[in-house]
Amino acid sequence: MEKTVFVAFYTVYPSTMGSSEVSSSFFEAWSGEKKIFQISHIKNINNKKTYTKFIKKETPIKKILQIVPLAIAVKNYLLNTKNSNIIIEGPSWIGYSFIFYIIIKLFLKKIFIIYHSHSIEYEIRKKNSFFFISFISKIMEYFIFNNVNLATTVSTKENIKIRNLYNKNTIILPNGVHLKKLNNTKSKLTYPKKYIFYSGSYLYGPNKQAINMLNNYFMPELLKEFPDLKLVLTGGGYNLKHKWLINLGIIKKNYLVKLLKNSKLILTPIYEGYGTRIKIIEALMLGVPVISTPKGIEGINYKLKINQCCFVDEKKEILLRYAITILKNNEFYKKKANECKKNYIKIYSMENITKRFETIVKKIKNG
Repeated sequence: MEKTVFVAFYTVYPSTMGSSEVSSSFFEAWSGEKKIFQISHIKNINNKKTYTKFIKKETPIKKILQIVPLAIAVKNYLLNTKNSNIIIEGPSWIGYSFIFYIIIKLFLKKIFIIYHSHSIEYEIRKKNSFFFISFISKIMEYFIFNNVNLATTVSTKENIKIRNLYNKNTIILPNGVHLKKLNNTKSKLTYPKKYIFYSGSYLYGPNKQAINMLNNYFMPELLKEFPDLKLVLTGGGYNLKHKWLINLGIIKKNYLVKLLKNSKLILTPIYEGYGTRIKIIEALMLGVPVISTPKGIEGINYKLKINQCCFVDEKKEILLRYAITILKNNEFYKKKANECKKNYIKIYSMENITKRFETIVKKIKNG
C-alpha cells in the first residue's frame, strides 16, 4: 500500500501562521493514505492524521534532538509499504531538513522524497544571520535540492534563483488555500464597523517593519480622513497600544477568515520578505481589495487581466493614496474584487494545485 508522509519541523496543527496554512492545505488536499509528522511547542496532537513530537519551548537544539525520534516514527509508519512518499515541508531552518534526510535515508533507502520549498533559505540567512550560518545553510540547501527526488519552488522567479544558485530545475508548486478553510466563517465574535486588516506575527522581521509603518504612518494619516477607522491586527507579538488599534493576538482560523472577509481592505507595506504571502491569496479569494508593495505581493501575478483588486506601488505615499480612494469608494471596489475572486479561486485553490502536482509526481515515479 502506498502512503504519503508530510514532515514539518514547526507547528502545522493547530495552524497559527501562513506557513501552517500552506502546509495544512497541501496535506488536506493530498489524496490517498497520509499522515503529518510535526515538531511543535504549541499543542501535543496525536491522532490518525497527526503525529507530534512535543517540546515545551522552541529552540534549535530541542528541535534537533527530536529529529531522530521523528525519523524513527516515520520509518515505522512506512514500514512494509511500496511506492510511498515523504514530503519535507520547507519553512524551517534548512539544517533540520538536512539532518532528517540523512537519517531517514539510513532507514528507507528507496523512499521517494519531495522537498516542498516555501522560500529560499539561503536568502533569509544571508540577510538575517551570521556569515557562518549563512554559508553552511547554503551548503545544506544545495545538498537538499540536488539529492531529493523532486524539489519545488513557489514561483517562476524562485525557480530561476534556485537554478542560478544550485544548478537545479524545480517544479513550480504555488502557495494556495484549501477552499473549506475559507468557507468556515461561523463565529459569534464581533468586529468593528470600519477597519483595515493585517495578520502576521510581530516577531517576524518583515511583519515588524510593516506593523510599525501601519501604526506610525498610515493610520495617523488615514484617521484625518476617516476618524472612526480601526486597524485590526492578528498574529501576536505586538504590545504597544493605540486608540485605533484592535490587537487580537493569535486567533482561531474561522474568526480570522471572518475578519478578513469583512475588512474594507488589506494593506501590506512590506519591503523585505520571502515567498508568497498566504493572507494576500486569501484576500483575493474572498474578494477583498489588496494594497501592497511589489515585495509584499511577490509571487502573485497581479498584472493579470482579471485583476481589479490589487493596487501596487513601492512608495508609501502612493499606497496611502490608494487606501484613501478605496475607503471613500469601498462599495465600488469591493464589488470589483468580488467580480474577479472566482478567477483567483481557480488559480490558488489548493485542491487544483495539488491535483496537478500529484499528476507530475506520478509521471516522474513511473519514468
